[in-house]
Amino acid sequence: MESGKVHFTQYMNSSFEEEIQNLFFFHPDQKTYKKRILQSIIKFGKPELINHESGLTFRLVGNLDSHQTLFVHSKQGDSILLGIVIWVKTENTMNLAHLLLNKSFTPSENEYNFREIMLGLIKMSSFFKGIDSIGLVYINKKIPLIKLGTYLTDLSHFN
Repeated sequence: MESGKVHFTQYMNSSFEEEIQNLFFFHPDQKTYKKRILQSIIKFGKPELINHESGLTFRLVGNLDSHQTLFVHSKQGDSILLGIVIWVKTENTMNLAHLLLNKSFTPSENEYNFREIMLGLIKMSSFFKGIDSIGLVYINKKIPLIKLGTYLTDLSHFN
């Protein structure tokens, strides 16, 4: 699935394994969100990178709810891994149990990538019956889809 300048896939080629592990398990912002990450693991399950027949993906060990891994990458030639999203559907909410951005870009590029990812998730949520909000687990916010566009114009809401 594409959204603007980003592309979402459920699986990544195994050649990306080291890059995925570095982004997910050694992210530079991990210290900042340590408490929220632990809460997310307790609530949704422990993320485990697995090699599925279709490629690399994450599963949430201990999770019985519907969840999905999305790798976010550029659609230009040699794909660049921009981020990873693991979301869990609970009732009417697409909970972003884990949202990681590749921080090797400039702050303005990171903001742009974040907006593109969020816009893609909004678009994707329309394919799932009953979803009317997105839960940002790391910052403890639940935003109705109808208001999310407004939030995206001012990123200070996400701090």
